Amino acid sequence: MNTWFTAPPLHLLWIVLSCAIFYFLIIGVTRLVGLRSLTTFSSFDFLITLAMGALLATTVVGQSVALVEGFVALAALFALQMAVSALRARLSWVRQLLDNPPMLLMQDGEVLHKNLRAVRVTEDELRAKLRFNNVFSYAQIVAVVLESSGEVSVLKKSGETDISLDGELLKEVIKRGYISCKNITIRIKRTRNIRSSIQMPRH
Repeated sequence: MNTWFTAPPLHLLWIVLSCAIFYFLIIGVTRLVGLRSLTTFSSFDFLITLAMGALLATTVVGQSVALVEGFVALAALFALQMAVSALRARLSWVRQLLDNPPMLLMQDGEVLHKNLRAVRVTEDELRAKLRFNNVFSYAQIVAVVLESSGEVSVLKKSGETDISLDGELLKEVIKRGYISCKNITIRIKRTRNIRSSIQMPRH
């Protein structure tokens, strides 16, 4: 009988061998299906990754699941991810069904409190992300977007150089109506008073 601090030597050996087998199996499967299996472009990818981790732990540590059963389940998850990824690439309604729409959290240095509440993000968490992205002042911020994958993208000005933000970068945010139809204006402090604006599509 296993306890918290001891286990039969054969069971420990089984865990080591299972880890080694699954290690090489996962390498083989990822080589077969390509790099797409390792990315987390959407919340669906993230959930599949969590499911794979839970499956691996259950198969390796638990004695009630055979290795072949764990491998079949792992292969099925990889196949499901590839099939859904292919559908997402071809059908917009599949993307809308599976993906959380990106949300604009800041615009032109201004915190959008309504959007923060909608996605249940606190200002403390937002400031932590800004610090992580080396933001020194709200005046640097052009846009902060909570992506479909759950990551936070920070678009900021760099020094006093001329910059031009391509509206295509905010296309998905704009399409889903989380950004106003007004022009986004980027103000950059430099010797000449230059203002560059991005024309957004009209609804």
